[in-house]
Amino acid sequence: MAQTGVDGTFPAVADLDLDGKPEVAVISNNGATLKHHLVIWRYNPDLPNKVEIVRPGININGPLNPSLCPVGSAGNTRGGGPPTIADFNGDGTPDVAVAGGIGYAVFDGKKLMDPNVPAAETLLWIKQTKDCSSAATGSSVFDFDGDGSAEVVYSDEHYLRIYKGSTGDVLWQTCNTTGTLRDSRWSRTSITTAAQISWRCPITIRASPVRRRNRQGCGSMATRRGSGCGPGGSGINTLITSLT
Repeated sequence: MAQTGVDGTFPAVADLDLDGKPEVAVISNNGATLKHHLVIWRYNPDLPNKVEIVRPGININGPLNPSLCPVGSAGNTRGGGPPTIADFNGDGTPDVAVAGGIGYAVFDGKKLMDPNVPAAETLLWIKQTKDCSSAATGSSVFDFDGDGSAEVVYSDEHYLRIYKGSTGDVLWQTCNTTGTLRDSRWSRTSITTAAQISWRCPITIRASPVRRRNRQGCGSMATRRGSGCGPGGSGINTLITSLT
């Protein structure tokens, strides 16, 4: 139906400009030319290949330096997991969020669709995180306080955090160590809500003890099972926290 001719790994679909026609937000992670970039395109039957490239490639690391991860690691050489679409700043239009190897970034959807706005200025906010091991994790969103602006729920190698959608301020965090490996790559965090009944939103997150070496961050990771700052025990553990 359409051929973009650009790199792409993880797609999401949303009507970013509210014109009734969807756009595709694609994260290119370790593509041939785009290593950690956001691409926006939409179907247009009147153009060659029936594609209009709205944004050919925005660096999701923003001002953060890939050297925050060790040389040669995933977070140093590439990055970007499945994008999350929500209204983060409460302006009534969808925005695009993505976790990379060194940061969690939210891009203003309205600015993404405005050709007069430079690529760097489409960034609503970015916060430094640490996912040097996979650089391809997902996240979840939920409007916990009902103000019309979605909050971000994201877990990197050290912490589970809730970010304020409009500013990126950390509203809550807890130590949750994990190797961010294959078992949790596609979507690290899931939310189940029963808001109609109790207005309580349980957050379910995978956690895994890290052995053989210590990691710096939220306390020291112990090398023995059942100790350290993360949930103890072997295998994959589940941490459930209910926010009111």
